[in-house]
Amino acid sequence: MSILHLTVPRQLEETLGSYCSRLAALHGAYSAREFSGYLGFSFTELLRGSDIHVEIFSRIASIEEADVREVLIQILGTTLRNVRGHMFTRDHIVSTKSKFCPHCLLDDESSGIGRRGSRAYMRISWLPRFSRVCPIHQSTLVTAIPGGLGMYGDAIGGLRADNAEWSDYLYRAELGQATPAQSYLIDRFMNRPTEELWLNKFPVQAAAHFIDIVGAVERHGIEVSFEKLDVLEQSACAQRGFEIAAGGQGSVKAFLAGLVKGYYRGRSNMGAHAIFGELADEMSYRANLPGYDRIVKLMQRVAIENLPIGPGDNFLGPVRQRRQLHSLTSAAEENEIGAHTLRNFMIERGLIASTKCSLARAVFHPSAIRDIIAPIKALGLTGAARAKRLRNARRSAN
Repeated sequence: MSILHLTVPRQLEETLGSYCSRLAALHGAYSAREFSGYLGFSFTELLRGSDIHVEIFSRIASIEEADVREVLIQILGTTLRNVRGHMFTRDHIVSTKSKFCPHCLLDDESSGIGRRGSRAYMRISWLPRFSRVCPIHQSTLVTAIPGGLGMYGDAIGGLRADNAEWSDYLYRAELGQATPAQSYLIDRFMNRPTEELWLNKFPVQAAAHFIDIVGAVERHGIEVSFEKLDVLEQSACAQRGFEIAAGGQGSVKAFLAGLVKGYYRGRSNMGAHAIFGELADEMSYRANLPGYDRIVKLMQRVAIENLPIGPGDNFLGPVRQRRQLHSLTSAAEENEIGAHTLRNFMIERGLIASTKCSLARAVFHPSAIRDIIAPIKALGLTGAARAKRLRNARRSAN
């Protein structure tokens, strides 16, 4: 198969879809889909990362295999995307729309190489959800589909179909500030060296998603809906979450423990959503993905350290760790005794204070009741003993 002789240089971070779109414009084709049809491959399959179509385009455009791997977007089924060796769910990376800084694209057109109209290119570092603000122009990135759905992925062709200019998108970009959190995540995504952080233990999506929600919960409370926040507030939340996580696992556990302790100040139940809110929902929903499972286990471990839960309970999954706290309710159920009876015995012996807190919120170490369960049962004050007396009384009455 012949190669193209009329080309423009492919930029270092340029996606394959962007390069194909620019070559189509350079050759005067109406769209990248029309252009690819002439050359024997599918632009749609190129966007999906189909091996055969990527190979054909790479050969025609004289792109080295190693370079292809750096900018290849592989769509795996309906949910997963593999980009630069990182796995993303489709809601965490843009693969069917164009996401860009209009200021950068205008700069490309004014100073780039090649014919005007085919100089602006899409950077792969713009695609992840955590990439929100252009670090060069300090303005928010724009997500759009120039030309409509029929042109998705073909930014240059779509722009021409709309008879538009990149300057037409400037009004959609807001002044912002690229944060250290975003810089850290983009460096990881681009496989560049980063500082040694606790977050490095987690895949890039799990790390990014975790700090998003941690920061949102810290700034807005557990009932926050991250998706309803505007992009600048999302960026601020990510930065706040990054600051917490940058302190290491101890800092993260302290933050989570603070949320758990909110249970004792309220009247909610002891469920994961009632305690962790959006953080529980978002992390547990993806617990089958790499990294999320370890985050969920950490949340569960902090809950076990601060709540009266133990083996047999379900909190972000089945609890298998040894119990560290009992409540009057859980201890009474485990030992088949009345909760109020246990409470009175513990108050008499100075093991707990005489307060008005609920039975479920009066907590203590399991060892605290080790020496009083036997005396309670010896007095026939267990739930089983009361039930037995009731059955005997009924038999006598009959």
